[in-house]
Amino acid sequence: MKRSILLMTLVAAVAALPRPARGALELMDYGPALHDRFHAGPDGAFIGSGLDFSGVGKVTFSPTGGSLNRWATMISPTFFLSSRHSHPRPGDEVTFLATNDPAGPSHTALVDDWIGYTLRTGDEESDLWLGRLAEPIPDAAGVARYPIRPSDDPSDYVGAEVFVYGLPDRVGRNTIGRIETVLLQDTMDTAHRTVVMVYDFSEAGVGADEAWLMPGDSGGPTFRLADGELTLVGIHYFSVAGYGQTLPPRSADSFVPAYFDQLSELVGGDGLTAAEPGGLLLWSIGVAVPIGWAVRRRLRRQGRF
Repeated sequence: MKRSILLMTLVAAVAALPRPARGALELMDYGPALHDRFHAGPDGAFIGSGLDFSGVGKVTFSPTGGSLNRWATMISPTFFLSSRHSHPRPGDEVTFLATNDPAGPSHTALVDDWIGYTLRTGDEESDLWLGRLAEPIPDAAGVARYPIRPSDDPSDYVGAEVFVYGLPDRVGRNTIGRIETVLLQDTMDTAHRTVVMVYDFSEAGVGADEAWLMPGDSGGPTFRLADGELTLVGIHYFSVAGYGQTLPPRSADSFVPAYFDQLSELVGGDGLTAAEPGGLLLWSIGVAVPIGWAVRRRLRRQGRF
């Protein structure tokens, strides 16, 4: 696995990335019927039709008045994954919708007073964060728990097509370009080392569905298909603006399979599921270009969301 170290100060300013609208996953050619999970149009047009996104929840009430754009993706009846820098807080209420109909059944769960756990890369903290609900979600609620495939060779994922879930319950696609370990310094001068999966935003990608992370997407999930079922591969971390024709914009997720052993120790007794390696479908084959991902002066702007 190719590794490169990225040291940058993360800028959370909304103006860090060029975009036509705020608070929505950017797509190469957005169409509500194709990309909005809760679009009121005819069934079957949505690119995620037939897939189960019921395990993706968002904060709908915060007793502290915090942001509602905080994500929880269930990996067991009680535990969920999010991002260290943007995650549900103790006492928040997270709501999950069982179908792609916003008027359909839903389940609201309370986030436990447990402070959560930041997964580690070696001896250093990453941006991948494990949270816990106050009570397990019952099977009858119809809320999915997503399996994770353990991987000894992350490069197996390079070239895989994935589904990217972002605000406001919008779904796009992309292709994993490379797996790297990056060291990022936030505005509090705290460095975090994280294994990430990087995907570019390019016209040469998957077409109209090509996705690029925007403000508010942090902590949301990225999935890969295994025998027609969703497996969790990424939790949104940050995105970086491109530079002309030289460097396209790109997004990066914490690469969840790299942390499976830690998650198994912490969550295993609560029903964490390992996806079968043989069941994963490689939807598209690509070649990882070893250009590295270091700080370049050519990057005019950068951001974490």
